[in-house]
Amino acid sequence: MRNKWRRGGAQDEEFALITSMSLVPLAGVLLIVAVLAMSTYGLKTHAIEVDLPTPGEPIGIAPLSPPVNLLSIARDGQYTWNNTPVTEAELRANLAQTLKEVPQPALHFAPAPDASYGDATALMDIVRQEGLIDACFIFSDTWRHRRYEDEEPDNDPQPAMHRACSWPYGY
Repeated sequence: MRNKWRRGGAQDEEFALITSMSLVPLAGVLLIVAVLAMSTYGLKTHAIEVDLPTPGEPIGIAPLSPPVNLLSIARDGQYTWNNTPVTEAELRANLAQTLKEVPQPALHFAPAPDASYGDATALMDIVRQEGLIDACFIFSDTWRHRRYEDEEPDNDPQPAMHRACSWPYGY
């Protein structure tokens, strides 16, 4: 009888085949298991949960545009408040009312390009006397005067700058 444990001969070839086993099928199985494991967990989404109000009557909705008043002076010295001609007494009443409003609306000052400098400073003095030369007082439509040597201001479409008037932040 031949000794099975003896080295040499045909048995060496069998051991050689067993020791050189390929790992490709094992890698394929591991890859399939990894893909299946990842697909069961899915993708994690990043979300912030927000409690939305129930449908019904809106409460505390503010207007989208901040309140703004437009004050101007024409060439002949006529004051206008929101494009309506006013007298000095009516202007002072409007300014006093504006000061009492909460939040205080911005006051845009847009003198006509050909208005007298003296009339414009007199109007600004009235505004100062009423206490409205503050963070809410804004020179408006200054883009019209960027070429002051022209007789007529250019008519380039420029948006008006409307910013909310807020005392603590000094807009």
